[in-house]
Amino acid sequence: MAKLPLYKQAEMLRQEYEKRGIKYVYNQRNRNVYLSILNAPYVAEEEEGCQLTGHLIVYGGVIASSDIEKWINEVKRSYIKCWEHNPAMLKYANTIQ
Repeated sequence: MAKLPLYKQAEMLRQEYEKRGIKYVYNQRNRNVYLSILNAPYVAEEEEGCQLTGHLIVYGGVIASSDIEKWINEVKRSYIKCWEHNPAMLKYANTIQ
């Protein structure tokens, strides 16, 4: 059986990540994958000014992101570290399964 093209692999991975509460975006142009918490707001709650919540970039793209558990744990760890002093934002880390 022939190997699936990257964009098809990315679509399959996107579905698996979303089941666990992670937004998965594959950029076909630069071949990077961008991960963030699915339901977290783009702007931080209870912060002065505009504080973007950010995302995690998987530079290894689709191939590297196929290790789902590793990257889910990394997104959660990174998010908690970033928002450890903001309970309003930390509640979104609990949506990751």
